[in-house]
Amino acid sequence: MHEVAARDAGGCCDDRTAVAVPAASTEVAEEPEQQQDHDERFEHDFLPRVVRVSDRFANWVSTADAVRATTKKLEKMAALGTYLGGLEDADLVVAARLFAGAPFPRKDERVLSVGWAALSDVLLERSSRSGDDMGASYQRHADLGDVAFELIAAMPPTGEPLTLADVEGAFGEIAGLRGSNAKRDALRALMKRATGGEARYITKIISGETRIGLREGMLEDAIAKAFGRDREQVSRANMLTGDIGDAALRAKHGTLEEPTLTHFAPLGMMLATPVLDLGEVGQRFPPPYIVEDKYDGIARVRRRARGALHAVPDAARTKRHVPRAAREAAGVAGRVRHPRTRRAQPA
Repeated sequence: MHEVAARDAGGCCDDRTAVAVPAASTEVAEEPEQQQDHDERFEHDFLPRVVRVSDRFANWVSTADAVRATTKKLEKMAALGTYLGGLEDADLVVAARLFAGAPFPRKDERVLSVGWAALSDVLLERSSRSGDDMGASYQRHADLGDVAFELIAAMPPTGEPLTLADVEGAFGEIAGLRGSNAKRDALRALMKRATGGEARYITKIISGETRIGLREGMLEDAIAKAFGRDREQVSRANMLTGDIGDAALRAKHGTLEEPTLTHFAPLGMMLATPVLDLGEVGQRFPPPYIVEDKYDGIARVRRRARGALHAVPDAARTKRHVPRAAREAAGVAGRVRHPRTRRAQPA
């Protein structure tokens, strides 16, 4: 210990104010492992973390628009392949599921359960339009997604731009909520951030189909082409996993052979055989053939005992857009019965 004497103004020492100060301890050098521990803590606390940023939903919408704009299969597949091939793993899974026209994979038991009332209320609120405006738009388009686009296109969104992760999260939240008011609030929050184009496809997916001329088989073709895989293996993986998103991810990483038949897992079965062109039909199934015409908008026509035709579910839209087909169908019995009104309507 060292004694330090305090001095008064005259410079004399006053022994009563002496205090004991401990001697300075000898500095001990850190061990190398201690220095390494400090460095690791510094890196953990101060170096920037890598955060995955989900791709913009607008890019998915642009690809869907490109697929919708052409009737040529190769052009559709090229647009899909270019887009899907550049996505990160998590975004690839979501994007493939949405292109299949569903918010969740086939094996997932969740459902959105968003009714027409909730959807129309949100669209009218988002667009500041009236019910009459919505009705007139539906008469022009006969497609809820196109109605949403027409109503909302002129209204700018609010908030951060939507990403694929945002859309996936919103659908999951809506499915997990109970009660129409809670679902409406979650859908309202999603639509506020959506542009007209994004609202179009959100509405289409909620209603159950994208209607862009994209069958699941063509989506499997595009996935196979994007990652240089065999189309049959992609189709098999999709069938066994019940998830086109999982199949796309396996195609990317070359693990399409891994899925096997699993108990209690739904299978995507199809009795029809897909073909790429008419020439393949002749190779697989030699003639003669019986060809049956199918008109879009008539899901099925049942003949009643009294001779009336029952068109399900879209006879009214078919009469507007395909009048000749409606007249030919009605001419079989002379009258068409609408499934909702149950009243006979003149052909």
